[in-house]
Amino acid sequence: MTVDAGRIATGAPRIYFAHCPAWGRMDAAVADVERIASLGFDHLLVSAFFRGPEGVAGTARNRPEDHGRPVFPDTPSADEAIEQLARAAAAEGLKLLIDLDFHHFDAGHRLVADSPESFLLHRRSDDSAPLDPRRPRPAQGVALARLNDGQSASTVLAYFRPLLARWFAAGLQGVRLVGIERAGAAFWRDAVGQLRELSPDALILGETTGTPWDQVVALGDAGLDLISSSVAWWDGRARWLVEEYEALRGVAPLLGAPEAPYGP
Repeated sequence: MTVDAGRIATGAPRIYFAHCPAWGRMDAAVADVERIASLGFDHLLVSAFFRGPEGVAGTARNRPEDHGRPVFPDTPSADEAIEQLARAAAAEGLKLLIDLDFHHFDAGHRLVADSPESFLLHRRSDDSAPLDPRRPRPAQGVALARLNDGQSASTVLAYFRPLLARWFAAGLQGVRLVGIERAGAAFWRDAVGQLRELSPDALILGETTGTPWDQVVALGDAGLDLISSSVAWWDGRARWLVEEYEALRGVAPLLGAPEAPYGP
């Protein structure tokens, strides 16, 4: 396994994460960028902000119905939302990153309708299955892309390619890949390779917290710039943090956060 450390500038990137629906409107998001920059950050990572089905909480992150429409009511398209955020970020010396999830879609998404064989549909819950709080069941109406199937993976990547080309052209500087555990190394090598073709200098992070170490180690030749450290959950004494570092540092540099991003 090799890591191209030269892709990462001296010192770790200082990334501020923003949950887009909390802003409510694009004008509020743009107005907040100056404050974020004043805190000493040099990158702004925003959650997925694509419109989900009406009346379903959390859809911007978990089940987008349309990747062309943002949650912001004052911005008509995702392309325009990225352009506005990228322009505001650049004016303050920030680089814009976005969460990218190839796995979760709403069952009403156009791609699901066009290629249903590429998805596992959860139209209703299975009440007979045992509950496991570590692995919540997909909500009703969620479509999960079959990323370990070659043809399905190609279908999903082909859908995202023109979107990403426009977003990079609009000023997007990188992505954080979420759902790493949902696909094998072959898919991620292909996905990262296509991202590099579209934007060779893009910063590509892998959100690997909670992913089994052997699955992360298999990504050693995927081309990720950074992967996630679990330091936010460390108690200051346990040995597992050092063990994690030793196990994963050959994949890519580990980037830590001072607090758990989605709660304890």
